[in-house]
Amino acid sequence: IMLDLGGLYIKLGQVLSVTALPIPEEYRERFRILQSNVPGHEDFDSVILPTLEKELKSPVRDIFESIEETPCGAASIGQAHRAVLKGTKEPVVIKVQYPDAKWQVPADIECVGQFLKVCVWFGVVDESASK
Repeated sequence: IMLDLGGLYIKLGQVLSVTALPIPEEYRERFRILQSNVPGHEDFDSVILPTLEKELKSPVRDIFESIEETPCGAASIGQAHRAVLKGTKEPVVIKVQYPDAKWQVPADIECVGQFLKVCVWFGVVDESASK
């Protein structure tokens, strides 16, 4: 579910996998998957390539000899692709922020804040945790 929700929820799972809080081990094991096995979820041709060209203000083919379409890594707000610079042939990794991360992250933080207020109201967490 956290992979489907993305963003902050992936980060929350990563934190919960290593926290000192009393989290059942079977949950910790599932959360540990989020430490290194977060799949990229944006289509290369329709999302990643246009995002790169918008940010770099140039066609990708003018800058890179090649870019691997399959991400070499992904995180809560973006993914990374291996590439080779044109001219120098230097291997690099390009990090691309997901287009909706700009508004999604603040919305996720607001949602978690509201959730903490509910937890305080039910007495699940101390009021100081919601500030």
